[in-house]
Amino acid sequence: MTPRSAFGVLCALLLGVGSIAAQAPATKLGPRPIVPPPSALASRIGLQELTRQSDVIAIGKITEFRSDWNSTRTRVFPRAILTTSEYLKAAQTSPTIGIIVQESGPDAVRFQKDEEVFVFLRKDLDGNLEVLGGIQGKFAITKDIRTAKKMVSTYTTLDDMKTQVTGYLRTGTAK
Repeated sequence: MTPRSAFGVLCALLLGVGSIAAQAPATKLGPRPIVPPPSALASRIGLQELTRQSDVIAIGKITEFRSDWNSTRTRVFPRAILTTSEYLKAAQTSPTIGIIVQESGPDAVRFQKDEEVFVFLRKDLDGNLEVLGGIQGKFAITKDIRTAKKMVSTYTTLDDMKTQVTGYLRTGTAK
């Protein structure tokens, strides 16, 4: 068989298979199920509940990262160091606090050096501070380029958020 005739046979087979496939009834697969990511399955925690459940609510800047041993010296864990500019709720008023950084998982909270944040923190069983509610308990503070106001989300200013939180604390609805 010459290369030209082999090519002809191949084309005939492909065209024939194509015409057979075109005549076969289409199999309906239906819509694919939408599976949300694991982080979306966690229940949403509102601002009032974050305020109520937190041991410490602070505003500040992440200035460094450290690694520390747990209390039994069996595990080393990363810690972000927050230099505080303001406490809204706290049993302490140290100028810096260490926040345990969860290393993995859908709600792992990430910090960046020099990032300004508004955080809701809770003590774990060893007394270490961790972000309450995973990613829901950390708000990165940015500056609106039009108004020059500090923002914690697209529509909420830092001042508005502080007012809401202090209102919950003052009225006792978040104790």
